[in-house]
Amino acid sequence: MEKNNYPLFEEILKRLDDNGILDHVVVVGSWAIYLYTEYFRSTDYYPAIRTRDVDFLLQVPSRISSKRNFSEIIEDLGFVEELVGDEGYTRYSHPDLIIEFLVKEKGRGYSKPPYIEKLGVTPQPLRFLDMLESGRQKVSFNGMSVMVPHPANFALHKLLISARRSESYKSENDRRQALKLIDDLVDNNDSDSLSSVFNSLPARW
Repeated sequence: MEKNNYPLFEEILKRLDDNGILDHVVVVGSWAIYLYTEYFRSTDYYPAIRTRDVDFLLQVPSRISSKRNFSEIIEDLGFVEELVGDEGYTRYSHPDLIIEFLVKEKGRGYSKPPYIEKLGVTPQPLRFLDMLESGRQKVSFNGMSVMVPHPANFALHKLLISARRSESYKSENDRRQALKLIDDLVDNNDSDSLSSVFNSLPARW
């Protein structure tokens, strides 16, 4: 990942914060690893990010109080809004980053993806995201409070979905990130959190 991607990511968070949105999203993709620097400040933590994908988890129904179209928030940064797949999920593509919004898939699934009017986006429903939302917490980053999954939830979620990936390189990347984060948790004397999250999972997982 080129270093110039980091300032762009930071600018996106800042704009979400300025528009009262940051408190209502959880950074659930691999960029959460970058945000864990504050969590692991007492250890020799080095976040290695090698992805363009920035994933934000939204709640349904949305708790965002004011209407602010996301495409307008980032329109001067060079992102192109796209509709992806048969269901028309919203994606924002840039030469350096790709932004997508996600929601938890519930029960038998949505008959159609929910449209988040306050943001003007259609998120993609995915399974297992409740595992990330249930363990969410705030970390301090450049004067902002950013919501992320607890590192234990994130690591075990990565292991869980790695076995369900159809692309082998993505599966291997998930496993590598998960095992590195597990090592970081152990080094941080935080292995009890791994046991707690693991024991809370359904047996079939």
